Amino acid sequence: MSSCAFPAVLELGLRVNKLGTSSVTYEVGIFEEGVEGVKAVGGFTHVFCDSVHRRPMKLLRAYREGLEKLLVRAGEEEKEEEEETVRYRSAKL
Repeated sequence: MSSCAFPAVLELGLRVNKLGTSSVTYEVGIFEEGVEGVKAVGGFTHVFCDSVHRRPMKLLRAYREGLEKLLVRAGEEEKEEEEETVRYRSAKL
């Protein structure tokens, strides 16, 4: 990981690390355009909730199918390939 500064153009990669019954854990990689290597990595978990009862709800089929396209299963990539996996198996924001 390293720093970047204005006027650098940044690219963000998004992937799903875990897809549960009612939640999804995302990871975001930040890259500088034209520069090898990741600048930073962060993540967050989103729990899908029923808007009326404010309780976790099962993911809708269409959401699950879309998120599965971004899912990286444990053990799929080697440690040294992690940066490239984030870049190429991700959806640009």
